Amino acid sequence: MKRIVSFIAFSLIIMSMLISCNDKNNKDDKKKDVKIPIEIAVVGKGMISAYYSSTASLYTEKNAKIVAKASGYVDKILVDEGDKVKKGQLLAVLENERQILDLKAAKIELDKSEKDFKRAEKSYKKTFISDEAFENYLYKFRTAENRYKQLLWAKNNTEIRSSIDGIISKRDIFLGNMITNGAKAFEVEDFDELCLDVDIPELELHKIGKGLEAKVSFDAVPSRSFKGEIVRINPVIDPTSGTSRAKIRVFDNLNLLKPGMFARVKIEHDRHEDTMLIPKSALLAEDEERAVFVVKDSLVFKHSVKTGYTNSERVEILSGIKTGDSIVTIGVGSLKDSTKVEVIRNIGDSAMLLDF
Repeated sequence: MKRIVSFIAFSLIIMSMLISCNDKNNKDDKKKDVKIPIEIAVVGKGMISAYYSSTASLYTEKNAKIVAKASGYVDKILVDEGDKVKKGQLLAVLENERQILDLKAAKIELDKSEKDFKRAEKSYKKTFISDEAFENYLYKFRTAENRYKQLLWAKNNTEIRSSIDGIISKRDIFLGNMITNGAKAFEVEDFDELCLDVDIPELELHKIGKGLEAKVSFDAVPSRSFKGEIVRINPVIDPTSGTSRAKIRVFDNLNLLKPGMFARVKIEHDRHEDTMLIPKSALLAEDEERAVFVVKDSLVFKHSVKTGYTNSERVEILSGIKTGDSIVTIGVGSLKDSTKVEVIRNIGDSAMLLDF
């Protein structure tokens, strides 16, 4: 009886093992049939540019600090921050009653001495007066004329005027406050000429030249880029930083930009036309090797490639694959040679995915 029970128990164990082995074999077979879902693109040709990128702050090429030319209390302020002004426009006036009164008195004296001189001149031509008397009239007239000019200059110095066309960017004076000779009253900036200064490393300098176009973007003005142009490059290398400063003129026809804005600058110094391009996500970078996975007959094969220019979205391929190849664009880091795959999405020509 004990032998029968033992036989039955042993038979059950064997059957269990056989069932387990069968399940394992089924699972292994299923694993062999699993296909990894992938997205692909077809290698195409397009254009890619090489850029030097940097950041800078926007400023105005023409700006002026308007200072007082006399000391006194501020009597009138005719403009404020944000106002447009013209060169020579009156911005503020200091108390000048005394200067005006002195100027009026000097004008009366000048008119009188001028009339006396003209009468004396007629008499002198007719030899009615002596040389000494004529010289005396001339001296009085010149003295009155010079005094009037000096008082006019003093009165004009109580008027604060703009030295350039532009916009009042800062006002430093207030009604009734004292201002001294030479103290800053206003700042005026010409927004029509906006510039950036970019420091170019000496190793990159041979690629950059006057007249090159720059693409300029601002965090404060999203989804819009502005055209820039290099108008000047300093011929001297700064020995401390190893850079040379380039000045870029920025064009803003819509008046969206303000001095002081943070800018991102890309200077295009070269361009390759009709070259193979792939999405950056398709490139596998392992140490010094660069590779892509090419899809053929539901399998992927790793191809080492030589790359050229790169931008934020695309990579130029110089060799290793050919136009028309289907390449994996997402998840390349998890693939191996001869992995079975299933294409679930084809995004088309890799060179036409985005416009740069």
